[in-house]
Amino acid sequence: MNVPHITASLTYAMFSRIDDAVRRTGGWTGDPFTGAEPTTGYVVAGVNGGKAGEHVIGLTGETTVHGERYRYSRSESDIMVEAAEYVRRNAHYLHNGAFLGVWVNGNGDVILDIVDIHPERDDAERIGRERGQTDIFDLSAGDCITL
Repeated sequence: MNVPHITASLTYAMFSRIDDAVRRTGGWTGDPFTGAEPTTGYVVAGVNGGKAGEHVIGLTGETTVHGERYRYSRSESDIMVEAAEYVRRNAHYLHNGAFLGVWVNGNGDVILDIVDIHPERDDAERIGRERGQTDIFDLSAGDCITL
């Protein structure tokens, strides 16, 4: 299988675009190599192992200095490197019809997961339950559907 190398310029350009979408809408679904963004269908996460396959990127970190704990905001470059590594590790899924799903959870963390899109809601709901998901996402309506 021929998997393209993720260059720094592709990573920066694509993840800047994803970051902008997540800040505006709370999420993004698409192909991180081409930028294609599907607009219809039902997104089901967990292609790469259900909940175990998702990756949480904390936007803040904690450190201890002289016995006191401090929280800090992580740099954009650290976050982009972590996200690019997740895409690299899962490129085989992304080159075989799956997409990258990115959203912000209730704790304010950014979640990355490998997702697929189903045209029929019934199929998406069934597959979502089989994968242990709690929600699917309706791209046309822009809404989560609780399972």
